[in-house]
Amino acid sequence: MSSRLRTSVVIQWVMVASCVIGVALYAWTHTERMRELRHEKKILTEAFEQANLGLITADADTMLIETWSVGAASIWGYTEAEAVGLSIHHMMGEQSRGAHKSQVKDRMSQPSSYAHYIFCDQAQAANGRRFEVHLLVMFSPRTSKLIAVAWTDEDVEQKTLGS
Repeated sequence: MSSRLRTSVVIQWVMVASCVIGVALYAWTHTERMRELRHEKKILTEAFEQANLGLITADADTMLIETWSVGAASIWGYTEAEAVGLSIHHMMGEQSRGAHKSQVKDRMSQPSSYAHYIFCDQAQAANGRRFEVHLLVMFSPRTSKLIAVAWTDEDVEQKTLGS
């Protein structure tokens, strides 16, 4: 085998080895980053639960609830199983449902990459009791998701089923 051919084979093997090492490093880095993200999500979820803040996500097109935190359950009195799949408007007081729908539609039509608004509204608990809720609603047109952080100044214990 000529010296040039051996050099070429060695270069090819080095390139293949570099690619394999690069893929392995990427996979390891990606796995580590995913582990960090899961840890950060766990910390944030625990913080929301301890602070009694409700965290809700919904599909912006259908307005159907996709995720419902323990804090949201304590505020409204619906379990996660009961809330997921309901319209986000189901949680609002009857008089404000139309206004909320038009406000969301208006925000969704804006060309910005991210929109948010804060409002205070009448809500309705699972047991029918009306109460005041504060909401920070964020919308991402890229993902077509609504994310809402909810809190209330009222005694949340009175909103649970059977109260």
